[in-house]
Formats: sequence, C-alpha cells, structure tokens
Amino acid sequence: MRLVESRSTLTVSYIVLGIGAFTALFPIALLLLNALKSAPEIVLNPLALPHTIRWDNFARAWKDARFSQTFANSALLTGLTILLVCTTGSAAAYALARRKIRHWKLVTFYLLGSVTAPIQLFLFPLYFGFAKLGLINNVFAVSLVYTAIYSPFAIMLLHTYFQAVPREIEEAATVDGASHWQVFTRVMLPMVSPGIVTVALIIGLYSWN
Repeated sequence: MRLVESRSTLTVSYIVLGIGAFTALFPIALLLLNALKSAPEIVLNPLALPHTIRWDNFARAWKDARFSQTFANSALLTGLTILLVCTTGSAAAYALARRKIRHWKLVTFYLLGSVTAPIQLFLFPLYFGFAKLGLINNVFAVSLVYTAIYSPFAIMLLHTYFQAVPREIEEAATVDGASHWQVFTRVMLPMVSPGIVTVALIIGLYSWN
C-alpha cells in the first residue's frame, strides 16, 4: 500500500514539475524562435518555425541598441561601485568595530534608516545638484550615488565580520611593530575577506541590475 502511495505521489510530483518547467521554459524557447525570424513572420505566426534562419538579427540588434556601449558603461559602473563601497565600507566598519563610540545606537539607527529609506526621496535633490555640477550622464557620478546607497548595508555586514576577529591578533601585530594601517591592511582585511567578497557580489548584482 505504501509502495503504491509513494509511486502515485512521485507521479504527481513529476507532473507538477513538468508543468512548471514547461511554463518557465516556453517563453524562453518562443523568444529564441522568434529571434531567428523576420518581422513579417513573427506577426504572421509567432509559433511557427522560421522559413529562413536570420542570424543577422542578433548583430543588427546589438548594433541598433548600442549594446557595446551600454555593456561597457554597466561594467564600469559596477566596478567603480564595488571598489568604492568595499574600500570605504571596510574602513568605516573597522573603525566602528574597534573604536569605542558612545552613541553607537544612534549610528546603528542612522545606518538602518539609510538602508530602508526609499531612493525616490533623493531623486530630485540629487538630479538638481548633479545638474549644477555638470555631472548628468556621468558614470562616475552614478557610482557615487550607488556608493552612498549601498554603503550602510556594507558597513553593517562588515562590522560583524570585524567584531568576530579576536583583538589578540591585532595586539600581537602591534607588538611586532605594525602600524594601525598595516594592521588593517595586512592582518584584518585578509581575515574578513569572505565578508568583502560577499559585499562585492551583492553590490555588484545590485549595481548591474
């Protein structure tokens, strides 16, 4: 009896998964199919096979949409944002984790408020400010905006990584003659590298999207 139930459950599961896979893959297959057709063929019957495969559609779409320039801009914007966020965020997180701050709760509240505040609140002042500075349509200016938006998240995440590192390691490096900058760059950053990689991946995805 249990064997029959397990088989029936397995069959139902495969049917449901098959329907879900078809639902998810059908639009992609239709997109690829119509990408190889001419415009009249798509209008005539989008489900039919192409009479003549038009490979030049991809080259024409790449050129008409200026994908090379947009791809380069996206890559530059993402790279700059990752560099700025990881650099400033790691330094700020280390300072907050190792320095005694009286009003740490207020700093935490400010960081949380910065993360949850909608970007729409800053659009108009940012636009007019950047317009006066001549920074409209500037990739570096946009990376600064993204850095300001994503830095609170990076600081809060990296703060927990720095706090997890024992202070004895820093003290040992200081006894060996390392300066504060050397302790930060040569001791702490390698130890929190998993957190920096996590921040870089998340910020990279957000910036690219």
